[in-house]
Amino acid sequence: MKNFFNVAYPRFNDIFQNQNCISHISLALDLFLLELKVSDSTEDIKNQILNDACSFKSINQYEKNVNKIILETTEKINIEKALDSRAKRYFHHTKKYLKGKSLLDIGSGDGKIAKHFSTQGLDVTLTDVYKHPSIDSLNMEFNFHQPNEILPFKEGKFDNVLLITVLHHCEDPSFTLKEAIRVLKPGGVILIIESVYGVASNIVSLNDNSITKSFLKLDFDEQFAVNMFFDHLYNRCLFYSDEADQKVNTPFNYRSPELWNKTLIDSGFTEVSKVYLGYEQPIAPIYHTLHFGIKDD
Repeated sequence: MKNFFNVAYPRFNDIFQNQNCISHISLALDLFLLELKVSDSTEDIKNQILNDACSFKSINQYEKNVNKIILETTEKINIEKALDSRAKRYFHHTKKYLKGKSLLDIGSGDGKIAKHFSTQGLDVTLTDVYKHPSIDSLNMEFNFHQPNEILPFKEGKFDNVLLITVLHHCEDPSFTLKEAIRVLKPGGVILIIESVYGVASNIVSLNDNSITKSFLKLDFDEQFAVNMFFDHLYNRCLFYSDEADQKVNTPFNYRSPELWNKTLIDSGFTEVSKVYLGYEQPIAPIYHTLHFGIKDD
């Protein structure tokens, strides 16, 4: 199997044939379960999840089983608090780069991140391929768009465009990025946070914790594989749906930080930079980088 960028990736079960992957996943699962404040032993719950991941025959049944395990051992308020913390961290990472007054949040999800920006006096617009139930309570403009559809905004409309852990979910990340660039004003700011692999072991990360260090010890194929596991755990297990059209798309379109930066430079952005965030999100324990650029005038 290959992703959009022609990178081959393993079958899900094959991830658990690799002891390095298992060790890292076990360590990061501890962080995930502690963030959810599970009521039972984290070791017991972790073993249940790992056993299901190693042995499932139906991916949908695996997702359903893990969702049941999580919901039976934590309160929904704990999940909400973890998601609030996630949004607050992303706001903290990105707020200093913004300029102007208008902001488009592409792939806005539950709107928690955008809500932080709206409190700073920014005129925030949301767009996504589905409308989260919480959006109506936010009092912000929301625009629905189909996957790989031209965004419903004129060229050069926004001072800032956010793509927070969005591109690796897109069937055609290049199209989504081109649309983000089209609606950004000349001199405007694009901010991307992405799940990445291909991170060298000597990289110094903003969050240099034990899980970040564990990830950097993996080879690049192993980094890709553990990203797959947690991408799926967060998007398809924690937020399980029986309805196929309500499942978050997970095509595993990961790239290296260097290639994301090169894409921005090739697209005519200046002052392009990246920040190695590391493992800064306990609820979604994946290695992230932040990419910043200013659209050429």
